[in-house]
Amino acid sequence: MRCPACKSIVLINDTRCRKCNASLTPTSNVPDAGAILQSVETEQSVLREKARSEVARSLDEAAQSPFRQKLDGQISKALGFPAATTAESGATSVSGSARAGAPSTRQRGEGVAAARVSMKALPFFNPLLAHAGAPVAPMVRIEASRERLAHARLILRVEPESGISFAAVDLPDLEPGELFGVKDLKLATNHHLLRDLPEARDTLWTAEVRCGDTVVGSAAAEVSVQPLREWIGLAEAADSLAGLVTPNDPAVKSFVNEIGESFTAYQSGRREVVLEQVVHLFEAIRTGGFRYIQAPPSFEGTGQKVRFPFELLGECQGTCLDWCVLMSALLEYTGIHPMVVMMPGHAFHAVWLDDVDPGGQAPSPDDYRDLVRDKMILPFNSTTYFDEADTFQKAVELAMGFTGDVNQVIDIGVCRRQGIRPVPIRG
Repeated sequence: MRCPACKSIVLINDTRCRKCNASLTPTSNVPDAGAILQSVETEQSVLREKARSEVARSLDEAAQSPFRQKLDGQISKALGFPAATTAESGATSVSGSARAGAPSTRQRGEGVAAARVSMKALPFFNPLLAHAGAPVAPMVRIEASRERLAHARLILRVEPESGISFAAVDLPDLEPGELFGVKDLKLATNHHLLRDLPEARDTLWTAEVRCGDTVVGSAAAEVSVQPLREWIGLAEAADSLAGLVTPNDPAVKSFVNEIGESFTAYQSGRREVVLEQVVHLFEAIRTGGFRYIQAPPSFEGTGQKVRFPFELLGECQGTCLDWCVLMSALLEYTGIHPMVVMMPGHAFHAVWLDDVDPGGQAPSPDDYRDLVRDKMILPFNSTTYFDEADTFQKAVELAMGFTGDVNQVIDIGVCRRQGIRPVPIRG
């Protein structure tokens, strides 16, 4: 210890400084243990609250990302669902699309830490959106409620089995009141099971925090799982259509091989050679005995069920959008850059006549009109196959007449650059 007056060293039991004779009070010599403990606790409390705020902020930012907001809001509404709600552990009633307090497989035992769990999940799960990288996984918050939570795991169960599973997450040890958030649950999908779903299926998604085999906290939400071929026909979700374009499907390869023509894509550097290859594909469909048919019934509020290329080639009938998906797969397989052009009530084909790199964004409707005028893009109709009088020239003329009505362009090459790969549905 040091004297507060002369700063010389004094003994803990001294009442006066041996150098300057200054009076030494107990508070000047002996540290106040209670004050120190209180200071430490206050600092720890501030740090815990700062950590909680950081976790909450991170989750809120994820929930408020532009596309997540669209999924929660206008897309859910268009599909006929309410916006996503948050399920809190400990509740016993169903509210909206969320339910909490799902029964556990084993009761919490004495001495086992309990956790408060909340989960925010979208009311629907669309496999094409998930495949396209949309933020469709639920977000989960875990808080240690009374005791230290150690060696715990987060497990998300989907019942009944619908082709969806999530990887378990090992949680960090949490002190009482400490918060942890999970916003990027790793998703795995069984595309074959999802493909075989004829209609949307109501499922229960349960987030469980487990210590060993014991569930110490849970929350659940009801989610409608849609079939794999269900495409949401809204501008914000339109690019997910590229997942259905499967150029390496054996049926696509076989169809192209049976045409018996050479496909050199853009190697010649001449637009007329590219055009000739497109005509070969068009004629193969026109003379293949195919028919037009309305889309299968869909009960999801917006969009439609779309056939995969192998299904269309097997059934020999489809909608304008089905034919767009097939033609895009054929063009992509032969090395030509395809687009699907949208207008109210219709979709049709377009191709780049030059081997250009459009960058990371598809042409806007105005850009599309300029590119068509400059003969860099060639459009042709998707339903001019089914009459003996139909020709490629007629298909081009019809598509040219739609130019002013175009409201969206899906550039398959741009979608690939954005990470939307073909759905691995076969093989």
